[in-house]
Amino acid sequence: MALHLCDDNALHAMVSSQAELGRRNGMLSWLPLELGVLAEFYLYAGDLITAEALRMEAEHIDPTLAAAHSPRIALLVAAWRGDAAGTLGQSPALTEAAATRGEGQLLGYVDYAKAVL
Repeated sequence: MALHLCDDNALHAMVSSQAELGRRNGMLSWLPLELGVLAEFYLYAGDLITAEALRMEAEHIDPTLAAAHSPRIALLVAAWRGDAAGTLGQSPALTEAAATRGEGQLLGYVDYAKAVL
């Protein structure tokens, strides 16, 4: 709800606390998902280095679980860095995956990344 209310402070407090809880308690089946949400927070805050580091941490823990967020985060980081090859190179595969799985939200991320680029 904090995301939809644009309450950045509450969102950061909630998501960073959940990620820390996951790290501290070794919740490896849950942590990659939280790291993905936290990475997206940092991405929109303009901290691309932290966003990329969190994405890589999630992939290191469990690439299968990280697959829910990782490609989207990588795409957005590439777009915000002005990496046309990285953004446009990833877009067709993500568009196809989104269409195949019926993930309309991912199509929005692809369009958003192209607009940012």
